[in-house]
Amino acid sequence: MESPELAPIDPNDQAFLDYLGKHLGVLAVEYVDLDANANPKGPRQILSYSGFFAVLDGQWYFVTAGHVFDRDDEKDGKRLVGLVQALRASAIGITSAMICDFFGPDAKLEGGPTIIDFPDVLKDTIYVNDEILGLDFAFMPLRDWYVTSVKGNGVEPLEIAKKYYKGKAQKYVVIGFPDEEKRPSNDPRNAQDGSVRLCFLRMDKCRLPRNLRKPKLPYFAAKLPDEGPNSAEGFSGSPVFAVDVDLKKNRTYYTLIGIDYSWFDDEKIVMGCLLKGVVAQVRKRLKKSKAKAKARNKTKGKRK
Repeated sequence: MESPELAPIDPNDQAFLDYLGKHLGVLAVEYVDLDANANPKGPRQILSYSGFFAVLDGQWYFVTAGHVFDRDDEKDGKRLVGLVQALRASAIGITSAMICDFFGPDAKLEGGPTIIDFPDVLKDTIYVNDEILGLDFAFMPLRDWYVTSVKGNGVEPLEIAKKYYKGKAQKYVVIGFPDEEKRPSNDPRNAQDGSVRLCFLRMDKCRLPRNLRKPKLPYFAAKLPDEGPNSAEGFSGSPVFAVDVDLKKNRTYYTLIGIDYSWFDDEKIVMGCLLKGVVAQVRKRLKKSKAKAKARNKTKGKRK
């Protein structure tokens, strides 16, 4: 994906962050816990996930991490499951869902977020969480009405092209919404009255140390500088950019190269899946889905 030109914006300053905010969004899911009889118990709560808008083969998507939907593991003694597992187990009931899309320079806050029909979007969402391969992403297709809504809030998608970034960039950054900058609602009657803040991390590309298992597919790994933030928790699903500055032309170029999906706290390392492997999987699954739909339609035709 070739990036637009920025002039004159230093990739270290707030203006750069604000400019790239037009590509960014937050998936916010309001839910309530369910008891053994599938009845609501307790107050409504909000889960929020970093992500971004992209266009692949003419289709708009909201992109986030695959483990948002599919995971079943433990962390700090606590079992963590994805939204799909929680719904299938009738552990939660989703009351509403939205994509917050007002982080760019042309955002119109009075319009509010884009409300989505979560079950409808979920049935066509392509999600993968494969630790062995090193793929962890979700592509949520956006129907025309959603596209009109987010564009009205100044959103511009990242175009995923056929060519991928090669070489070593001057800088690498990940931009998203870290957990430490999220503020939950103080109003028990309104779970949506919370806040998030867009942030970016400058990183130094690195190799994974021996104690961390390397995935089978090519991956992105980068270490946070010593003077950087303490944690990258919450950045999963955020875009990873290669950034190059042309001082003679006074231009900054940024290119989407991957999707952040993991954070190793002890090593201060961010890990992401590279765009080439992600796109190959998305296209493969779309092709398989279309083939199944065609077969179903053919079977229905014969029954008639």
